[in-house]
Amino acid sequence: MKEVIKTHSKTFISKKIRLRLQIEPTTIQSDPKWLQFILNQLISNCLKYTQEEGEIKIETGSDLKEKQLIIRDNGIGIEKTDLPRIFNRGFTGSNGRTYTKSTGMGLYLAQQLSNKLGHYITCTSETGLYTEFAMHFPKNVDPYFNMQKNAMRP
Repeated sequence: MKEVIKTHSKTFISKKIRLRLQIEPTTIQSDPKWLQFILNQLISNCLKYTQEEGEIKIETGSDLKEKQLIIRDNGIGIEKTDLPRIFNRGFTGSNGRTYTKSTGMGLYLAQQLSNKLGHYITCTSETGLYTEFAMHFPKNVDPYFNMQKNAMRP
């Protein structure tokens, strides 16, 4: 996470966006390079849609079933009608068309790669208040073992 933040440090500084890190050292099973790509997409989206002097909060969480990385901004939010489609290929939504030149591929690729790694991303948002991405890392899940097990079935 710190590498991703460092990559975007100029944007944080130029937009005067505060960063609140509340992350505990957490071990997960994943691919570091692909995970960095996914986190870059999520942070990039947060920075894109958070106005100057806004705030991005990053925290970790855990329960019996999973570990989580939660990224929350206090930006423009996502319309309720757009929210179910933000991970669809090519979907830009009203924010993507209004505020930036968006391809609709970033969140799609982030979700697809997450799924291949055995993780998944969820998003909640309230227009004008916040957007929160949660990256879920299920415990005791090995996607490759599951793929092999399914391939061996008749």
